[in-house]
Amino acid sequence: MNVLQKTTGRSPSCPCCTKCFPDYFTIVCRQSWRRVKVLIKQGSGADSVQKTIYTLFQIQEKADEFQIPLWCAAIDFQKAFDTVEHQALWNALAKQSVPVAYIHLLTKLYIGQTGRIKTDVLSRSFDISRGTKQGDPLSSLIFNALLEDIFRDVKQKWADRKYGVELGYSEASRLTNLRFADDVFLVSHSWQQVTRMLSDVRKSAAAVGLLLHPDKTKIITNATNGTGRGKRTHATVDDMQIEIVSLLDPVKYLGKHVVFEGQVEAEIEHRLRQGRKAFMANKEELTNNKYSLKCRIRLFESVVTPTVLYGSSSWTISVAMEQKLQTTQRRMLRMIFGVGRRRTQHVHEVDAEQHGSSGSVSTSASSSSSASSSSRSSSSTRNDIEPWIDWIKRATAKVESHMVELNIGNWGVAWRRKVWRYAARLAEMPTDRWAVKATVWNAADCPRAKGRRPHAPKKRWNKEILQFLQDAGHDVDGTNWFYIAADKNMWKDLEKDFCSHTRSTR
Repeated sequence: MNVLQKTTGRSPSCPCCTKCFPDYFTIVCRQSWRRVKVLIKQGSGADSVQKTIYTLFQIQEKADEFQIPLWCAAIDFQKAFDTVEHQALWNALAKQSVPVAYIHLLTKLYIGQTGRIKTDVLSRSFDISRGTKQGDPLSSLIFNALLEDIFRDVKQKWADRKYGVELGYSEASRLTNLRFADDVFLVSHSWQQVTRMLSDVRKSAAAVGLLLHPDKTKIITNATNGTGRGKRTHATVDDMQIEIVSLLDPVKYLGKHVVFEGQVEAEIEHRLRQGRKAFMANKEELTNNKYSLKCRIRLFESVVTPTVLYGSSSWTISVAMEQKLQTTQRRMLRMIFGVGRRRTQHVHEVDAEQHGSSGSVSTSASSSSSASSSSRSSSSTRNDIEPWIDWIKRATAKVESHMVELNIGNWGVAWRRKVWRYAARLAEMPTDRWAVKATVWNAADCPRAKGRRPHAPKKRWNKEILQFLQDAGHDVDGTNWFYIAADKNMWKDLEKDFCSHTRSTR
């Protein structure tokens, strides 16, 4: 069943103009997007994907170190972009002081929409008064404006109730939610808080046509049976049952796996699985010699590498995880370069067998001679293959040689480069951004902190940055490396030294 959607009565009657109308519509939408984007004020929870992922990683890392209880919820709306009411969109834009002229233009772009359902026959036309246009650059922008309007109402309630996680000493530093488009993540300290927050969001969203998906909305916590979780497997939110996932079960949010037990390891394993899927989906092109090696490497670097390194600027990586990254990359490159195991001739083994049998007289029957010959043949076939250790050494040397020749970046080095460059971006951000607040957050002062976990932390995100700067003679501690990172030219000059220094000191 297909739904045919169109805007009636708005396109020109001239055939030439009608042909150009879709392009004209796209241009108008893009120009409107550029202008309206500047006018819409994003709330404290809304941010870019990279900043949101980084903030979440930092909160998880420090909460784990100082045993701070976290109860979070990943919200999923049922067909969010298809069910939102148009009038609610225009009201949200008006509340955020978008000029009436732009709202009127957007209204004209959406008015007069009709649809028809196509099965074996076409249904009658019906008006469409809900949903945003698919593929329209304005869709995500005006939807963000609607979510901001929803959360402005509920955040005041949460501030009065002291809900959320304190990332500082003021009310402005109390984090309650992270958002990007329709991906919403609630953050709190207790089961009671997160269930009440879900109830508030549900009621406010329902007023504009958005409904929570009870099966896809999940609650995740770092609490154990002895620290507040109990035997709970579900939470009741109004008349809905929301699942509370276990410590080891991940919740997907913005393409990453959120889990409170070994979060970085779980995320890297997830990224490697996604990378293998991307590789296998393009294996025929990547390993086919009819395409030039340069083109195949370009495809690998454009498809597989970004998939694996998505969000890697937030990782606090270990030596074992870095080794796993390199091993996976080399395995894929061996398949691209076609480095197979060779077949060898074991002359000495054959000669020894012949000398051993020359001094004796064979009295065996023909069947015994045939069996002996077959055994020698199968043994020779097995031994003709290059030993696995020799092959790995030769293949690794060849892969590394090709990587240097073709300028293929090592995934471990690429990760360190991303961390270094993101540190520079943090230094440039305003201090009211959640990514900055999470970086400078002294979790030991959190009222809910139960003290540092024994043998924690294994490693912090900025540990290698601090170690490198200290070895380079800079007096740094905590977050005062921000002042050094603010010097763009010097930070850029230190990038190569940071990558080589980190590798040599591991």
